[in-house]
Amino acid sequence: GVRSGSDIVLKAFGGSVNVQGTLTAAGPVEIAATGGISTHAITSGLDITLGADSGNVAVVGDLNAVGRIDVTAGGTGSIEMGSGSLFKAASGDIYLSANNIGLGQLDAARAVVVSASGAITDNNTDATLVNAAGRSVTMTALGSIGTSVQSVDVLTKENTRLVATSRDGDAYLSSNSGIMHISQVSANGMAALNSAYSILDE
Repeated sequence: GVRSGSDIVLKAFGGSVNVQGTLTAAGPVEIAATGGISTHAITSGLDITLGADSGNVAVVGDLNAVGRIDVTAGGTGSIEMGSGSLFKAASGDIYLSANNIGLGQLDAARAVVVSASGAITDNNTDATLVNAAGRSVTMTALGSIGTSVQSVDVLTKENTRLVATSRDGDAYLSSNSGIMHISQVSANGMAALNSAYSILDE
């Protein structure tokens, strides 16, 4: 692994980045590649930024940042979190943007924003795990959000909002760890919501 009392910056201008060990930094951690990115656990005293111009971003392990987490896969690239993998932003936001996005667990002190030009799905083998928790949770997909077999589980903190939009597909959402507070849910096809507690349209 790599440990730094300051920043960690890894850039591959003509290919991909494959990190086999852990990365730990007192400052920000940035990984950028013209191809794809594959990484394991990352801990940062500030922000974590992963950007793949034209490949996939695969994360096996947890990303822990004091500030913000920003993960982007350009073009037809996808973001794939390992089952049970946790992205935690202790005092900031989490932003994910890609073609298809397979979620583990996202936990932000502030906003969670997930934007896909394809579909958003749940990669967790344990269906009780929360896919996205934040003061606000916004999910936008041209394809579907969740499936009829495994919905995307959300938790809005402090009675704030959920906004979910599936332009061309279905939206399957659940909230098994608390009340589902909805601001707006829209889908071209099926919009299915279920909660172990209550569903409030706010």
